[in-house]
Amino acid sequence: MFPHCMRVWLFACLAGCATAFLPAAAYGQPPRPLAAARVKSLKLAPQLRAADYPSSAAGYRVLVTDRAAFSDWARKHLAGVVLSPARGNTLLIRGKAPGLLERLADCPWVTFVDVPNRTPAEERVLDRPDWTLNKVLAVHRYFPRLNGAGLAVSIKERPFDAGDIDFRGRVLGPAVPGPPSNDHATTIATLIAGGGNSAPASRGVAWGAGLASSDFSDLLPDDGDTLQRLGISVQNHSYGVTIENYYGLETAAYDQHCRAYPALMHVFSAGNRGEEAVSGGPYAGLPGFSTLTGQFKQAKNTLCVGATDQVGERLPVSSHGPAYDGRIKPELVAYANGGTSEAAALVSGVCLLVQQAYGQQDGGRLPPASLVKAALLNSADDAGRPGIDFETGFGSVDALGAVRTIREKHFVTDSLADGQERETLVAVPSGCPVLKITLVWHDPAARPNAPEALVNDLDLVLVHVASGRRYYPWVLNYFPHADSLRRPATRRADHLNNVEQVSVTQPPPGQYRMYVRGHRVTTARQAYSLAFTAEAGSAWTFPVAGSNLRPGEQHLIRWDWGGGAATGRLEYRMIGHSGWLPVDSAVHPTDGSYPWTPPALSGRAQLRLLAAGQTLLSDTFTLSVPPLFTVGLRCGDQLILNWQKLAGVAQYQLYRLGDAYLEPLLVTADTSFVVSDPSAAAGYYAVAPLLAGSPGARTFTTPKPDPQRDCYIALFAIQALHGDSAQLRLQLTSVHQLEAIQLEAWRGGGFHPVAFHLPVDGLSVLFTVTGLRPGISRYRARLVTTGQKVYYSQPVEIYYAPPQTVRLFPNPVLRGQPVRFVNGSRPSWWRLFNGAGALLEEHRADSVGQIPTAHLRQGFYQVCVQFENGSQVCQGLVIQ
Repeated sequence: MFPHCMRVWLFACLAGCATAFLPAAAYGQPPRPLAAARVKSLKLAPQLRAADYPSSAAGYRVLVTDRAAFSDWARKHLAGVVLSPARGNTLLIRGKAPGLLERLADCPWVTFVDVPNRTPAEERVLDRPDWTLNKVLAVHRYFPRLNGAGLAVSIKERPFDAGDIDFRGRVLGPAVPGPPSNDHATTIATLIAGGGNSAPASRGVAWGAGLASSDFSDLLPDDGDTLQRLGISVQNHSYGVTIENYYGLETAAYDQHCRAYPALMHVFSAGNRGEEAVSGGPYAGLPGFSTLTGQFKQAKNTLCVGATDQVGERLPVSSHGPAYDGRIKPELVAYANGGTSEAAALVSGVCLLVQQAYGQQDGGRLPPASLVKAALLNSADDAGRPGIDFETGFGSVDALGAVRTIREKHFVTDSLADGQERETLVAVPSGCPVLKITLVWHDPAARPNAPEALVNDLDLVLVHVASGRRYYPWVLNYFPHADSLRRPATRRADHLNNVEQVSVTQPPPGQYRMYVRGHRVTTARQAYSLAFTAEAGSAWTFPVAGSNLRPGEQHLIRWDWGGGAATGRLEYRMIGHSGWLPVDSAVHPTDGSYPWTPPALSGRAQLRLLAAGQTLLSDTFTLSVPPLFTVGLRCGDQLILNWQKLAGVAQYQLYRLGDAYLEPLLVTADTSFVVSDPSAAAGYYAVAPLLAGSPGARTFTTPKPDPQRDCYIALFAIQALHGDSAQLRLQLTSVHQLEAIQLEAWRGGGFHPVAFHLPVDGLSVLFTVTGLRPGISRYRARLVTTGQKVYYSQPVEIYYAPPQTVRLFPNPVLRGQPVRFVNGSRPSWWRLFNGAGALLEEHRADSVGQIPTAHLRQGFYQVCVQFENGSQVCQGLVIQ
C-alpha cells in the first residue's frame, strides 16, 4: 500500500492534474507553487485541455478572483466576447476570440475555466414502486406520525404536474402558468410525496410533505435563500449529463452550498451508465468504474444514490464509483424498477422522514444534513459484495433503521479544531450481532481540479475499553485497476473520504469509546455528526398493518432478524379460522425475505416465523382484490358510481377526495351510489371492500370529470359498412332518467331526425342506415332525459362511393391540407399524375385514404385508383 504522499503524487500524474499556485482562500486549501506552464494547464477543466474539444457556442464558465478587474482586462484583451454573471465570482463568457482559452489561462485574475451548462437528461424511472425492501412501509406502520408534514422537497428538473390530485393542497411556489409539466418529474414527485389519491401505489414515501419545482437547465445550485423561504429541506436531482470525472465549478459550488445551508440535503441519482467506461482521468478505459453522470455528483457533502432490484442486487445500469479521486461513490443504493432516478426519489423521501423524526424531538428544528447522512449510512443494509464497496457504497437504505437511530438518539453532533479530540462512550450488550459507527462532516470545498477533494481531515477510532483493542475505519483500495477496485475493504486510517465507518461483527460486550480527532483542520473548527447502533431486534417489515396482498400473486414478505442462524418454519392463518397452516418448514431467517404466494382467499390473515426459540408474529393484513369500479353517469349535477360485487364481501368503504387526501365517505352494502349533492358530483371517488372491518384493496380513483365522455355516452361509432348501408353503435354508461334516443342526419345545412329508439332499456343501441349518398354522410345521436335535458354525441362521418368510382374531398384543396379519397370498390393502388401526365407518386391503397399536399405545387393533378379487378378510375384534383 502506498504512503499517503506517494498516493497524492501518483493520482496527480494519472489524472493529469495537480494542485497549482492559485488563489484558494474560498476553498480552504493552501496554495502550492508549480511551473507557469503547468499553472496555465491546471486552470482548464480536463475536457477543455483535450485537443479535440470543440469550441463551445454556449461559452465557458470562468472563476475569477476580482470580477471588476477581470471585466476591465476582458474589455482590453477579449474583443467581441460577452460576459454575464453566473454565480458569485463565476462568470459566463460567450463569443469567439483567437486563442480564447489560452488567453483566459494567461489572465492573472482567472482561477479556473470550466464547461458551461450542459443539457441534462432525466435518469429513467418506471412508476412501479416497492416500499418494502427499504422498509418504508415499516416506518409508516411503526411511526404513523412520520409523513413529512411540515417539511418540503424541491424537484430540480422539468416542472411536475402541479394539478395532479396526488399533490392537492401541498404545492409550493407561485401559482402562475409555467412550462408544460413533465411525466418524469411528476413521477419523481409522486414517489417522494404523492398523496395516494389517484391510486394506492401513488402514495409517496413522505406523503405529507410540500412540493416545489426547480429548473435543471442551470446545473449550479439554486439560490439558497429562496429555498429557505419555501421551507425546502431536501432537493432531489434525478438527472445527469455525460460521464464526468473531475472536481469542477459545479462540484465546488454544491460543497459550498451544503456548508452555507447545513440543514439542506441534496440527493443525486448516480446515473444509468454503469456498464460503460470513462474516457478520461485515472479510471479511463475501465468498464463499469467511475461512471457518475456529471461532475456535480462528485461533491463530498451531497448524497449520491445507485439502484438495486427487488432483492437488493445492484442494477447493471446503475452508475458507480469510485469518484475521480478514489472516494466512495455512490454512498447508498435503493430499490428502483427502471433506473437511478427512482432510487434517488426514494432516498429523498426517507431524508424527509428522518428530518421529521429529529424535529419531533427537538422543537421542530431541522437536523444537520450531515447527521441525516450519517444515520442513513450507518443503518444501511449490506448490499453487493460484503462490506463497503464502490458499487453500492455503504449499502441499501433502511428507512426504519435510520428513523430509529434518530428516535433512540444514537447520534452525536459536535465540532473540533485541529488536533482536538472528542470521545463518546457506548455500551454494547451481549448477543449484539454488529456494532457500527459512522462519522460524516461537511467539508470545505476544494479548489477546482484538486487531485484530492478532502480539505479538513477527521479521524475515527473505536476502542474496546476492557481489552484496549482499537478498530479503525474500513478503507477501499482505489488504485486504477479492476482487481484492486474489487478488493474487500481493510482497516486503516482514512485520509481521503469525509465519511468514515467502523463496524465490528459480534463485538465482545462491554464499554466502547468512540474517538473523533481533528487530524488536519484548516478552518477554525469543523462540525461533524456521528451515528451508531449496537442493537438489533427481530420485526416484520412486510406485510404490516394496513398492507394488502393480492391472492394468488407472489409477494416478497420481509423481516429483520436479530436471532441465530437456525432453520425456521413459516406459517400463516386466516383470521376467524382456527389453526396455522404451513408455508415452508426450511426457511433461513437470516435471509430476511421469502417469496410467498397467498392462497386464493379473501379476508384478514397473519404470518409467523418460528426459529431459534423465537416466534416472530406479523401484524394482521388483508388478502383481497379491488372491485371493478366505473362511473355509470356524470351529467352536470348527476353522478352515479358502480362497482363489482365481490364474493364473501358484505360491505364496501366509499372514499371522496377532500382538501388534500381521500377521506372516508360512507360504508354501504350496495354496489352503486348516487351522489345527491350537486357540489359533490364533480369530485373524485374510490371504493374498497371491507374485510372484518378493515379496508382491503382500494380501487383507482375516478378520472377527472369529462362531461362529453361521462354524460351517458361511452361510444358512438361505425360498427359495420356494407355497400350503401351502415350500422352505428351507441354505447351508454347508464339509462338513468333517459327517455328517448334519436339518430340525426346532416341534411340541408342542419341535423334532422331519421330514426328513434324507444323505450331506452339497455346500454347498447344499434342503428341501421340505408341508401347512403355518394360522398360524406354525417350522423349524431340525440339523447333526451325525463326532465327534457338534451345531450348529443360527437358526429360520425360515413364515407361512401358507388362501385367503380372514386371521390376526392375537399376538391379544390388548399396546399398543405390533406386530400381524402373514397373508393366504391376494393382498391389496390392509387397514382398521382401532374397536369402533363407525368407519374409523381404510386402507393398501395385503402378504401379510405389520404394524399398529402404540402410537398406539391399549386395546379392541376389527376388521381387514378386501380381496383382489384384491373379497372381504373381517375379524377381531377386542383391544389390552390
